[in-house]
Amino acid sequence: MRTTIRLRILILGPGRTGGDIYVKRCQIRDIMTQLGHEAHFCEELLTPDLLQRSGLNLGVAEYVQALTYDYIICLMASPGSVGEVHDFARNKKMAAKMMICVDGKHKGGYSAQSVIRIFESYNGKIDWFDYPADITHCHLASRVVEHIEKIAERKQWELATQVGSP
Repeated sequence: MRTTIRLRILILGPGRTGGDIYVKRCQIRDIMTQLGHEAHFCEELLTPDLLQRSGLNLGVAEYVQALTYDYIICLMASPGSVGEVHDFARNKKMAAKMMICVDGKHKGGYSAQSVIRIFESYNGKIDWFDYPADITHCHLASRVVEHIEKIAERKQWELATQVGSP
């Protein structure tokens, strides 16, 4: 389905050394772009040079950047993405526009028993994936696409119901 609503999507997760999960992150970005959305990785925009010139702390810079996006997808599979989840998921506004994808093997871990519980209480979307099957067989990407299509439909509804409102 090609949506008429163009979302700005920030995709967080492992960088170039992140193996197959980084490859999946790139695939998700490519699919989002093919569907007509604008999709970015934060590290492509917040370069070391820009951070140095701005004087912003990386956590602050990423948080401010994330606020400007319609939706955030995080493949929580690297130290940086774990930190981003811990920074963003406790914020009600941020959680409501965020999907966290995490290996189901970590359901008993600290993040799952703390910040992710708070995140879910703010209506954040959690996807427990089965590694490596969901990565190699595109199940994760399919679930992300399905969820983004629902978000675009919700945005259509919001726009439609604002037309003619006092």
